Amino acid sequence: MRIFLFFVFAVFSVTTQGVRAQQLEVQIVDVGQALCTITKTPDDHFMIYDAGHWKSKQCLSAAKQIIGNNPIDLMIISHSDADHLGEAEAILNTFDVRQIMHTGMERKRTNKSGNLTTWYKFDRAVSREIQNPGVSVINLQSSSLMHGAQFALGNDAKVTFIAGWKNWEDDSDWTTPSDKLSSSEKRNAPSIVVRLDYAGKSVLFTGDTVGKSNNDNDATCEAAEKYMVDNSSAVEIKSDVMIAPHHGGNNGSATCFVKAVNPTYVVFPAGSGHGHPKKKAVARYLKNGVKEANIFLTDLGEKDSKPDKEWAGPTTRKSPSTKRGDDNVLIRITSSGQLTVKYN
Repeated sequence: MRIFLFFVFAVFSVTTQGVRAQQLEVQIVDVGQALCTITKTPDDHFMIYDAGHWKSKQCLSAAKQIIGNNPIDLMIISHSDADHLGEAEAILNTFDVRQIMHTGMERKRTNKSGNLTTWYKFDRAVSREIQNPGVSVINLQSSSLMHGAQFALGNDAKVTFIAGWKNWEDDSDWTTPSDKLSSSEKRNAPSIVVRLDYAGKSVLFTGDTVGKSNNDNDATCEAAEKYMVDNSSAVEIKSDVMIAPHHGGNNGSATCFVKAVNPTYVVFPAGSGHGHPKKKAVARYLKNGVKEANIFLTDLGEKDSKPDKEWAGPTTRKSPSTKRGDDNVLIRITSSGQLTVKYN
């Protein structure tokens, strides 16, 4: 049995008027070509949405620094790719995690060398965690969770389950034929998408959700993003900040989705190696009103092996170095609704 000591304290910042205001913070950790986000509420409640790269330790390190000895209220693993659950096993072994949400979409249990895959290690860690008192697991393979379901994160923040499925082929929500997408897009499309709301401001977490195929034109609107747009009158997706789909891949961020979300700020959790974010994907945000100064990259200044199609980043910013871990992005919302996004 794991025993934790809890130290409760409020998070404050000083406003220009000298009044101390509570604030919520979302840290998008620079974990290379992967995604790791850590949310901390003013009353010390915590959410992890995706858990970094299998070759990285930055997500766990950031979690220790931000969360300390507190429990994690909610851990969401958007889908079964190892660059989104890479450090999930280590986090589950380190922290008291009270609720876990994942698609349950199974991956191969061993690799070519016969070693256990990252997904299987995560699956075993979840099985161990659920044995602890007070822990609950929402596995979309067996849990019928309605889109629009809400979860409290502390006293004043809430998390809305926007979309997410157990797989691509078996769900009646899809209107795009399953043979339209590649095998990797079929793994990405069921990604769990959630919206975090606090003090009248919102952040959309999108995983690797899919809205078009790579070679489709910019007018294409399909798959998971089309579903969310079509369902937006029932489950709102408009958000002030969007953590962009699929690291800025061209098969996400369809024009219809960008318009419906209508973000003021966009964060691309990218990395070197895949040419993310793609120029075409970024162009759709710029064309639809997002200012270049409001676009943030976790790989700012890094050289990529596919630079011809990659958006290099805002021309007004320079990265102090190009190593992994130096371009964390911090989203901060005060209790009065003041929103800032900056490099941290």
